[in-house]
Amino acid sequence: MLGRVARGLRGVVWGLAVVYPLALYWALTRHGAYVAAGVAAGSGVLWGLRAALAPRGSGALWGLPLVVFILSALTLVTDDARLLLALPVLINLALLVVFGGSLRSGPSYVERVARLVDPDLTPAKVQHCRQFTWVWVGFFVCNGAVIAALALADRRAAWAVYSSGVSYALIGGLLLLEWVVRRWRFGGGRAARGDV
Repeated sequence: MLGRVARGLRGVVWGLAVVYPLALYWALTRHGAYVAAGVAAGSGVLWGLRAALAPRGSGALWGLPLVVFILSALTLVTDDARLLLALPVLINLALLVVFGGSLRSGPSYVERVARLVDPDLTPAKVQHCRQFTWVWVGFFVCNGAVIAALALADRRAAWAVYSSGVSYALIGGLLLLEWVVRRWRFGGGRAARGDV
């Protein structure tokens, strides 16, 4: 029962991640920084519930609700709503650290994910995973920079559209690109796995 609740909450939280910029934009343009801080804190509560229901060893999940609460509190103190616009930038920064750190310490992050499906990766596939981890690192740098520039310029409508739509479309496009390149390089069937 608890597992079903956790899975359902996980879906709600990921849906919230997509609509967070739009909800924040609505709160900022209609009601101001204080209500927007409340919207952000509410999302932090949901992320906190998600972290509480996660399996043991998922302590890193507590970082996001903590950051959300800090940004919300700072917004209430300073009345500067741009602080709330920083959340997607910080998420990109965290992902940059995770993916970039894996290139240094190994195995690459994409390789770790790939080994969940194919534990016996060939050296060519390992190299492919490493190359695409570099692509993700570049993406997180560029994506975070665009979101930060929009936030600092106080272009809230553009920030909301980019953060809640364009950014996710780019992520989907990059996932599709990796899939196409992998199929092109290594073939799509199981029989092709041992040939590389």
